Amino acid sequence: MLLSVKKSICIVNVLILMLIMTVLLPCIDLTCHADSEEVTAVKVRVLKDDEHSRLNGKYIGFDISCDEFLSIFSYNDIVTVEVNGLKYDVPVCSSLPNAEFSTNAILIDYRDKYLFGTDFDRIYLTSSVRSLGIESGIFKKNDTNAPGWYIFSGDPETEMWAEIKLKEKNGFGDCETVGNFTRTLNREDYPDLTDEEFANFRMVTAGRIKEGILYRSSSPVNRWLGRNTYADEAARAHGIRTVLNFADSKDRAEYNTGYSDTYYSGCDIYFGDMTLDFSSQDFRDSLSGGLHFMCEHEGPYLIHCMEGKYRTGVTSALIESLMGADIDEIKDDFTLTFKNFYDVQNGMQQPFSDEIAASIGRLASNYLCELFKVDSLDGLDLEAEAENYIRSLGFTDEEIAAIKYNLSGTDAEEEAATSETYAETTTASTAAATATTAKNASALDSPKTGDRGSVSVIPAGLALFAQAMLIKRKRR
Repeated sequence: MLLSVKKSICIVNVLILMLIMTVLLPCIDLTCHADSEEVTAVKVRVLKDDEHSRLNGKYIGFDISCDEFLSIFSYNDIVTVEVNGLKYDVPVCSSLPNAEFSTNAILIDYRDKYLFGTDFDRIYLTSSVRSLGIESGIFKKNDTNAPGWYIFSGDPETEMWAEIKLKEKNGFGDCETVGNFTRTLNREDYPDLTDEEFANFRMVTAGRIKEGILYRSSSPVNRWLGRNTYADEAARAHGIRTVLNFADSKDRAEYNTGYSDTYYSGCDIYFGDMTLDFSSQDFRDSLSGGLHFMCEHEGPYLIHCMEGKYRTGVTSALIESLMGADIDEIKDDFTLTFKNFYDVQNGMQQPFSDEIAASIGRLASNYLCELFKVDSLDGLDLEAEAENYIRSLGFTDEEIAAIKYNLSGTDAEEEAATSETYAETTTASTAAATATTAKNASALDSPKTGDRGSVSVIPAGLALFAQAMLIKRKRR
């Protein structure tokens, strides 16, 4: 009899334990979060070489072999390099990436036997547009009779160190994916696109931008892409009056064959000759000039560069943010350019997968993060961030209001009211969604639902466990 009782107690204990596990396990977060991962970092000695970097001051070499570095980091990782008081967030690459993705990079090139001496097997930090050795202060111009155009700034007998740490695992993977796309110059390879789509010409209406006032495009004058005549005709059809050309200087644009015969040439044009280094002062100066030009001239406006992809895309994303667009609208507009250009295989454009579209959309977020100097757009007021950024370019509040007026067709007071209404509508929608979620959560919390994963059933489960333990002790 005693044995039977003990057996019954064991069965009850097992059942109680199963019940507790059923209640508690769904509430345990087993996800590995990136912010809880140990940061990978390495300290490396800066190479004070007698070879290539002394000729141009562009490279900074580190005393770590390619294989050793790749045992810690991987291609397409984004790492932070801190050297001589400066920090660079750069991808790890086997060749310099497209400048629109990153002007700087950590290069791992097993084929390079010249840089930093013979039989070189070391990684180095470099740039497609900047002399990082000079910028970082490691090199200075040579005013002595020593060999080389540049010499080391510090004491040659004192070792200089740099720290390289992981910022984002495979953070450059989206750029690598997009960089491998294929486009052609042939109109017949894009049978599903209209002429305007082939020219990457379209109206922008994100946020509070009114219809028929803002357009973006590939170049209407550069013949290299084979799309200029389509873009020029679209500009005529939509009555473009003011153009922000971020691809050319005035001389370079007018050098194009047939320029004076285009509809485009009769518009008011700002020639920005913008760099692809979106963190540079040159970019800020070009953008500032373009936005001031927009303040002073009437629409409809056309923004373009060569393809209407990166310089146009970043400028459009900033303007859309200023006009109250949400990040999904901005991503959709940014992605549409790639759908108009890529991916051509065997003479026929192929549709994008959802995964590739998501990769392109993340690029748009990354560019805005770079402008706004933030790590994430989550929870940010994009309109306020855009205003602050444009203000940092030297714009007054009145000039910012003028840009908004020109794009929305409402004055400052009406614009503020529209903005407030837009925000209230968004807030109301969010509140309604939150209320619905709360109602659903309340229903799930009810014991009648049988949802053991809800937090509210845990106290009941613990109470049952405590009661069972008390009964067990009394029986003893």
